[in-house]
Amino acid sequence: MNSDMVYIALGSQDALKRVMDIYMPMVSRISYRILCDRPESEEVTREVFIDVWRNASSFDGRYSLSAWLCRITCNLCFRRLRMRHFMEIFSSRQYVYEYSAPLAESPEDDFITKETWAIFCRASQVLTSRQRAVFTLMELEGLSFEDTAAATGLTLAQVDIDLQVARKYIRKELERYGKVR
Repeated sequence: MNSDMVYIALGSQDALKRVMDIYMPMVSRISYRILCDRPESEEVTREVFIDVWRNASSFDGRYSLSAWLCRITCNLCFRRLRMRHFMEIFSSRQYVYEYSAPLAESPEDDFITKETWAIFCRASQVLTSRQRAVFTLMELEGLSFEDTAAATGLTLAQVDIDLQVARKYIRKELERYGKVR
């Protein structure tokens, strides 16, 4: 078991700060890439670490801490997406994703990066939340099949199928807009 988690379970704010320093960038990236909405992503990121504080004693070390945090993040994102869908039913206007790209390597790449990100966000709306999460965790975050399965609660076979479907559709959309050949 991760020693910081033991200390968090005992009420150590310093241990929580250490875990946040290490894992907050990952949690923030994952939630933003699944939700494609900055304010919601920021809320989910805060909720993840509130859950860590409240539930540190339930961390059993069976999976890595990063996989446990990914699972919490995915579950909170899934709940947000379900709520978003529910709210759309009652809304008179259609929800539009905020199109903000990840940071570009250089200023000249900024436009291309934002344009590609906007295409990804549009394409990912068609994916199921599971497919979007699997694609985000594996392709954008570089998690293994095992950690992705642990984070999402899916079997390895389900992760593989969802990843293949998501890759195929995202690639098709990127090809359609001339971003890949």
